[in-house]
Amino acid sequence: MYRFWVIVIFLFFAVLPSVSSAAIAGDFDGSGSVTLEDIAYYMAWFTEGGTTDKQLIALTASGLYKNAKGPVVRLPNLLYDNFFGDNSIGLKDIAIMMAWFTEGASLDFSVVLDQAVILYPPANNIYKLPATPIGDSTVPVTITGIQPD
Repeated sequence: MYRFWVIVIFLFFAVLPSVSSAAIAGDFDGSGSVTLEDIAYYMAWFTEGGTTDKQLIALTASGLYKNAKGPVVRLPNLLYDNFFGDNSIGLKDIAIMMAWFTEGASLDFSVVLDQAVILYPPANNIYKLPATPIGDSTVPVTITGIQPD
């Protein structure tokens, strides 16, 4: 019986890191949370015309916010980082990300939206919030009320 529990505990801890380190929308440095550094990376990526050069993004970001030194491990992606919900990613999404951060990572869409519109008036809609888990969920929205990626 002892051997059984040792194996169960081992398997639990072997699986735990992969579960707890799931990627989230807006996390470009892989820290597991959305921070001011991630906002700087998103802004730098936009400023640099959507470049795929992660080192350039980190360099540009450090000019916007000195603590954003990299590394950038993931680029902004339409499927994951589209907070506005249109066919592109850019200033509207950055404004929503900034508003969400300014409002203390609020989960209240209306609070974040009010702040986003103040920062950038065209950001007048929210599709999803930063820190939304990135995954391949196939659970229907009609059952959970949660938008799958």
